[in-house]
Formats: sequence, C-alpha cells, structure tokens
Amino acid sequence: MKPWLENQLRRVPPRGGLAEAIRYTLARWPAFCRFLDDGRVELDTNAVERAIRPVTLGRKNHLFSKPLQNVPSSAARASPKGNAIYITDIYRARLDYPAQRKAIERLAREHGARIILIEDAANGSPLVADLRRLGKPGVPTPIAIKPKGSKVERLSIQSSRIEAGDVRLPQSAPWLDAFNAEILAFPHGRHDDQVDALSQLMAWTGAQNRRGRISIHPPELIELEE
Repeated sequence: MKPWLENQLRRVPPRGGLAEAIRYTLARWPAFCRFLDDGRVELDTNAVERAIRPVTLGRKNHLFSKPLQNVPSSAARASPKGNAIYITDIYRARLDYPAQRKAIERLAREHGARIILIEDAANGSPLVADLRRLGKPGVPTPIAIKPKGSKVERLSIQSSRIEAGDVRLPQSAPWLDAFNAEILAFPHGRHDDQVDALSQLMAWTGAQNRRGRISIHPPELIELEE
C-alpha cells in the first residue's frame, strides 16, 4: 500500500486535500503499521474516542474558540506544539453579540493572547470589524477565518490527526466531561460548538505548520458558530 500511496502522491495536485492526506499518512507510516506487530493495537475508526483520552498536560500558552449569538459559545484555551494541540481550558456561555465581544476582549487580556482567529460567518464578520475598529490594548487584531465544508466534513478531515494523538487533554478539569460528551455524541448531540471549535483550530494550526509559520506557541482565539 505504501508504494501505491507514493505513486498516487506524484499524480494528484500537490496542494489538494488528497495530497495532504497522503503526505500525512506517509509521514506516520510506522505508527500506521504498528497493529501488524502488536496484537493489542486494534484498527478502530472511532477517531474521536481515541482523541479524548486524557493525558498529562503542563503547557501555559493558550488558544481560544467561540461561536454564535445567544447559543452556547465555546472558547478553547490551548497551546500548539508541532503537530500536537494541548487543550488546557474551555470557556462556554450563552452570549448575545455585545457580550461575545466583551468576553473575547476579557479572555484575550487575561491569557495574553497574541493571535485572535474569528470565523468569518454570522456574527463573526461584524465581530471582526468591531475588534479591528476599536483596537483596544491587549486585544490583538483578529484574523478572519472562512470555514470550508460542513461541520461533519471539517471534523472528518482532522480525524487522522485525532487518531494519531495530536489532541492532548488534561487528566482532569471541570469542563472535561461536557467536552468529551459533546464530541462522543457528534453529529447527533444537542450542541456541536466545541466540536467545531476543535476542528477549525486543528485546521488552522495544521496549515500554519505546513507553511512553517508556527515557530513559537502563541496564544490564539478562534471564533466559531454553533
């Protein structure tokens, strides 16, 4: 299978999603084949369940995420390190538009955010415009992120990274049970704001890694819709 993938990689557009998936698989080929040598390792398509296994966490950089008006809004504080994303905290609340902007400003200051990513959809567009116009101290100029595909598609694209263990969670946290429950219930759960926050965060950090733009682990904030 590996020679076939290598051959296909030469035939597909190098910047396309298929080429990206093939490169990701080839880069992790030893891990992909581990089940052949260890009978305890199972082939499992439930990538999300693998991702929520808690691990020890000790990083202090942060990355935020959050969604739409008067529905659950999520802010995921995390630190990217190489391919891994260390989730250290989750902020969640029902907020109208003015409260959303104030929450972003407060969280950015509290955690020393250097980068703010906001989904360029629904309330996100005017939120980006307001934050850029106001330019308040301690609140970085936000970067507008245009979501691609559906929420299910966005999480599916990140499934190989999730299965590879790129998402790291603390051993215990007040928000952990709700976070795990939402991810396990997706796409049939009541809410999916945290799922979408995770998938878009992974997409952005992955793109930056491929371009060699993450050389430090800055705090970030990404806004997502429900």
